[in-house]
Amino acid sequence: MYDILHEVNIAEAPDKVYEAITESKGLEAWWAPQAVAEPRVGSTVQARFADGHFVITMDVAALEPTRKVEWIIQEGLAEWQGTHVTWDLVPVVGKGTKVLFGHRGFVSTDGSLPAASYDWGFYLTSLVNYLETEKGNPGGLDARFAQFNS
Repeated sequence: MYDILHEVNIAEAPDKVYEAITESKGLEAWWAPQAVAEPRVGSTVQARFADGHFVITMDVAALEPTRKVEWIIQEGLAEWQGTHVTWDLVPVVGKGTKVLFGHRGFVSTDGSLPAASYDWGFYLTSLVNYLETEKGNPGGLDARFAQFNS
């Protein structure tokens, strides 16, 4: 199995980062123009891109407030089904939060893995910008996503 791994530092407390990745309002501010989410294990997160032409649906598998989030992808690109998205939040005293991000469980490096790594890097930058400047770029890759049918 192959994984996408990124690390980013955000000058914001872990509770604010956690909210931005577990609540609809936060997700819509930096990732998906339309999102449905609630911070509860067993709930479903739905992210819609390109006016609803590309939808990612994930089950919330694990939550540790201010520390960890894990999603299991149920719908999106076929090769993403069953992959895990992980967020580990590490407080950095006086500096904010280190985010250790993973999109784990790809069966091959062929296909969408390289593009997904780029896309996650783009959206992690959007998350940083949202939390540090209140100006994220949700749906910034919509033109790319418009070509996909879920």
